[in-house]
Amino acid sequence: MALEKSLVEISFPANADLRSYQFRAVKSVTGGKVALADGTTVPLVGILGNKPRQAGDGAAVGISGVCQMEAGATVAVGDWITSNAAGQGIPTTTQGNSVVGRAVSAAGSAQYFDLQIDLGTL
Repeated sequence: MALEKSLVEISFPANADLRSYQFRAVKSVTGGKVALADGTTVPLVGILGNKPRQAGDGAAVGISGVCQMEAGATVAVGDWITSNAAGQGIPTTTQGNSVVGRAVSAAGSAQYFDLQIDLGTL
């Protein structure tokens, strides 16, 4: 079944070279910039949709809708998704974890899945 994707992105300056981290979670850092997310309890801003090559380049961040995300573990349809230390999506059921949304497709580790963005905390 094909999935029609609709995504809202906003632009933030990148804090560093993020070109290797497309489709991973990002967090907010000093100066209104975004950096690679690095854990389950860090407040998450969204999913990086492009490949900023240096600090200050525009980082397109998905904040609403459906996008791809790189899995850091096996993901099943319906899982709530948080970030591991490398910004990859991993399932969580732990109260207090930050989440970027729910998986709408399944994937194995290092594969890509579709994510319905729903930023918040479990």
